[in-house]
Amino acid sequence: MIVANSQDGEVFQFVDGLFPSGAFTHSFGLETLVQEQWITDELSSREWIRAIVRHSWVRSDALAAQLVYRASHDVSFWTQVRKIDGYLTASRASEESRQGSLNIGRRILLTASELFQDSDLPKYQEAVRHAPHLGNQAVVLAVIGVIRKWGEGLGMQAQAYMALSAMVQVLVRLVPLGQRSSQKMLFDLHGWTMEVLTEIKDLQVEDIGSGMPLYEVAQMRHRDLYSRLFRS
Repeated sequence: MIVANSQDGEVFQFVDGLFPSGAFTHSFGLETLVQEQWITDELSSREWIRAIVRHSWVRSDALAAQLVYRASHDVSFWTQVRKIDGYLTASRASEESRQGSLNIGRRILLTASELFQDSDLPKYQEAVRHAPHLGNQAVVLAVIGVIRKWGEGLGMQAQAYMALSAMVQVLVRLVPLGQRSSQKMLFDLHGWTMEVLTEIKDLQVEDIGSGMPLYEVAQMRHRDLYSRLFRS
């Protein structure tokens, strides 16, 4: 007998490449790294993704999402969410990447509000509408996970998969990478990323921020590229 888990099904839908988030239009600096030949093949693609995950994503988006899950039983949950979201926005040096994360998050929130009848989602949507610094992708997905009771474990797996899949898909188009080799890369990196997440279990909201200046500069330089496939 097949036992269905509705939470798992919801997560699958949100991490699917067909979900209308607009994430496929952003490279978040990877396009700069390819054009400037920091990334040239499968090996350098894997090395850069690992570096970005460990030194940038884990301590920014992943930490923000994990903090949302930690605050889920706090009476001041929504106050904490707004604080976390604001810190994450302020930590982004590149205007393109900062706006890209907000645009993706708001599109996810809009679709989720249409899918679910939870009263709390419209509340956060209203807060985002009146605060231009709120609505980051990682925070929005974590908020949905808390409301829909995905659990921190499953929710963080979804965060990791979305981040890795987005980077791999960008590099498939730019390097380019082969379809089979890119799937192997995604498979290998997901388990490793979940291990790296244990490094941030004791960090707080004040610790949010990238520790990879070269990657931040690449994101800022993207707007000056001669030709671009991506918006960031």
